[in-house]
Amino acid sequence: GDDDEVALEELVGKVPDIINSLCNDPFEYVSYISEGPAGSQYCVNMIRFLDTLRLKALEAVVRDRFGQGGMRIFRMLMERGQLEQKQVADFAMLPPKDTREVLYRMLRGGFVFMQDIPKTSDRAPSRTYYTWRVDWAASCERLGAELYRAAGNVVSRQGVEMGRCRELLEMVEEAQATGTLTFNFTPAQRAQLLRLQKVARMLEGSLLQLDGMIALFNNY
Repeated sequence: GDDDEVALEELVGKVPDIINSLCNDPFEYVSYISEGPAGSQYCVNMIRFLDTLRLKALEAVVRDRFGQGGMRIFRMLMERGQLEQKQVADFAMLPPKDTREVLYRMLRGGFVFMQDIPKTSDRAPSRTYYTWRVDWAASCERLGAELYRAAGNVVSRQGVEMGRCRELLEMVEEAQATGTLTFNFTPAQRAQLLRLQKVARMLEGSLLQLDGMIALFNNY
């Protein structure tokens, strides 16, 4: 209708301003290239865009596993690089004890890494200080492997659930194949089928979510 055409014209009129805003954005997802036969030409930085998606997904995992404090530590180490434990506690505004506990939990999970820096050639522990850092590539690789394992666990669970109802499912399949339903479900069988449907929907949803994450961390 006329209203839709007017709204489309208004949107088209805003496109140059939107593109200019994207080009001036500090994340630099869109860059101006040159003038071409059809007008201005722009380039989308897909590598930077996908890295941002990975970072946000990684931060969400860190927050779920290690809390808000863990996410602050992760972000700070991403921004500042290597820091000593006291610096981590100060910058993250966390108690030293809590900082130490979270750091070592994140270390075991593969989200942060420790590096020893000796002050002398004999590498004596008393003359060595230790820093913490985030290895972006290693964290992404580890999470990508975890996602594959998680998807495998979901598929295994699907097999277990289907196996529990194998006889009942075979009865249903046979009735559907012949086109004759010559039996009535007992209350117990009906409850079993309803439970299987509910679990199957839940597992399928989990697989869909994992599929998107696997693509993000393994295929691009």
